[in-house]
Amino acid sequence: AVGSAIRQKTKVSAEKTDLHPYVESANILPQLFYLVDRSSAAKVRLEGLDTVVLTEGEKVSLQYLDILQNAKLVIDCDLGVWGADHVGYEMKSGILVLTQKTKPTELGNYMIGGTLVYEGDLVNVDIGESMSGGAIIVKGNVSGKSIIGHQLKGNASIMIKGDYSPNEESHWGLGHQMQGGSIYVEKDARGRIPIGTWMEGGTIRVNGNVYESTQLGYGMKNGALIHVHSNCMAWEIGSHMEGGTIKIGKDGGNEIGLCMKNGRIHIAGNATSEDHCIGDMMDGGTINIDGNAGVVSNLMYGGEIRINGVFRGRYVYGGLGNVYERGRLIVPSLLARITGKLERSNIQR
Repeated sequence: AVGSAIRQKTKVSAEKTDLHPYVESANILPQLFYLVDRSSAAKVRLEGLDTVVLTEGEKVSLQYLDILQNAKLVIDCDLGVWGADHVGYEMKSGILVLTQKTKPTELGNYMIGGTLVYEGDLVNVDIGESMSGGAIIVKGNVSGKSIIGHQLKGNASIMIKGDYSPNEESHWGLGHQMQGGSIYVEKDARGRIPIGTWMEGGTIRVNGNVYESTQLGYGMKNGALIHVHSNCMAWEIGSHMEGGTIKIGKDGGNEIGLCMKNGRIHIAGNATSEDHCIGDMMDGGTINIDGNAGVVSNLMYGGEIRINGVFRGRYVYGGLGNVYERGRLIVPSLLARITGKLERSNIQR
């Protein structure tokens, strides 16, 4: 009865199938119908009461998946060149699980709904471009030239349960031009790539450390949030920020608040880099440092920096912005004011 229903693509009640009462046919027929349309020479097995596992197939296409919300389709075979592209493209519903036997080149781009799971590491795979809904879960590390969450929007979510460590060919990195949704990296993010550049909304969370990132939160706008739960040693943090919030759970560095116009940066640890200044060319916004701070730039034109620990550069600061050490406003000395004015006069803004 099930085979006949698949061939005819007709609805069939559980009572009329040869699998009754062990399985509800409505939980497996949508996946089987999908495979009939989008593969050839398919071999499957049933797993549990609601799961269809593809163990072999040719010309498998995994685009536009639209099945019942809790119906699960597992791909446990090599998709080949034909099936590697556009996996999960414009997926609308259902649960699609890929084992490590599959080697996609794209995952969940333009996804609308449903859940897409990859059970392993991914290399050189673009994940979740322009997603507007649904969830992607990668149960491993992501590396190579992989780009994650470019132009993510709506209530879409991406979870990486390992490290994100791309190379320099990953030009947009993590969350470039996000407008909404959420990206979560369970471990570390490392590599010379940007994170959250030109974000207009949404949330990026890195549960571990950030190392070597070229830019974190560059050009962020109101409504966007980046939260690094441990140390953040990005080359630039919050450069050209126009709004939004950056939170760092431990120490932060190197260049912090470069050309910052608005928004908020909160560092729960220290910001004591000797090679870079804090607030260089800063016009507005707020930087809070719970620990100690190094040098604040004399080219700080506006905004506010609050240091709850020791401000090591307090005696040489001669900028125009307000800097507080443990709640007390720093009033620059005459020599520091002269030095600061000379520095600013040599810079054409």
